[in-house]
Amino acid sequence: MLGIALTILAFTISFYTCYLVIKTAGTDVDYTDTLGKYFGRRGWMAGMIIFIVNLFIPIIIYFELLS
Repeated sequence: MLGIALTILAFTISFYTCYLVIKTAGTDVDYTDTLGKYFGRRGWMAGMIIFIVNLFIPIIIYFELLS
């Protein structure tokens, strides 16, 4: 029961976060464009750095599993 409750809670938080991102982005193609529009160059750079880090971590895990 606890696992089901935590799964529903995680789904709710993820769904709401996606809703906020879509609502904020509007017609922007990429969310980093939205960050640049609202936060300027620093916001765009922060979005790109976070995007690269989010891709870099699974690559490291993948190579560790291969070795």
